[in-house]
Amino acid sequence: ELKALSLAINMMGEELDLALREKINIESTIYQIGKSISNTSIVLYARKTQGTRAFTFISDNINNYGHAVASFYKDASYWPEHIHPDDRERVSSEIEQANVQSKSQVSFRFKKADGSYVWLRDERSFYFNEQQGELEMVGVLTNQNEELTLANKYQELYQVINEIAQVIII
Repeated sequence: ELKALSLAINMMGEELDLALREKINIESTIYQIGKSISNTSIVLYARKTQGTRAFTFISDNINNYGHAVASFYKDASYWPEHIHPDDRERVSSEIEQANVQSKSQVSFRFKKADGSYVWLRDERSFYFNEQQGELEMVGVLTNQNEELTLANKYQELYQVINEIAQVIII
């Protein structure tokens, strides 16, 4: 799934660049890309950069975490309320400091509808929405739990190999 994730992110980047060059409605492009990755844990979004930072688009994949898409449109506080309390201030600060000239990312714990948490990485960039005449943030949320599990297994394996090496050397 990590390979599919990488391919999807690259495809999204290419599609977004094309959309900007051709001045196509970015939400429509994200929606089309979202349909192509509907069987993954990737979530695509677009949000305003001013005021409440309301979502203008979020892909159906947010359902993988037990949340209805409509919840993100109805209540601007729905998103921050589901970021782990220990991560909220840091995430908010990262978003505030994000440079509109470059891409940025932040990782945090996100509360699923069942009450458990999942680590997400939020990679975002900015574009000017000509239809609405304002700057928007577009991003990709990816599930880091799988990566963290693999990293932990690698670390455990490394420790076992070291212990075996210690026994053999002695």
